[in-house]
Amino acid sequence: MTAAPDRARSLSRIGVWIIAALCGLEILWELRLAPLHPGGSWLVLKAIPLAIVVLILVRNARVRTVAALVLLPYFVEGVVRGATEHGRSMWVALCAAALAVLAFGALYLADRAR
Repeated sequence: MTAAPDRARSLSRIGVWIIAALCGLEILWELRLAPLHPGGSWLVLKAIPLAIVVLILVRNARVRTVAALVLLPYFVEGVVRGATEHGRSMWVALCAAALAVLAFGALYLADRAR
């Protein structure tokens, strides 16, 4: 009987860690790895919603659905920039899209297990 809540908790934690990794990747992407402008850009602020989601999910696992919806723009940006850019920026974008999909999947499965 406790297998489902334990699995939901584990998947939720995995989702939080993946979102935290995506947040870190977004910051590195716009500051060091492949910024739009040399020296970094203001697009680094796009990591703020992810940081807020991580802080909320750590304290309250009931907002998984909202967190999953927040991931959609990051997936779309990763796919679009992965298809239109070249070199390192393309690979960073595709990694961001993959992390968004993995986080969405973990949160979805956690919601199903609940």
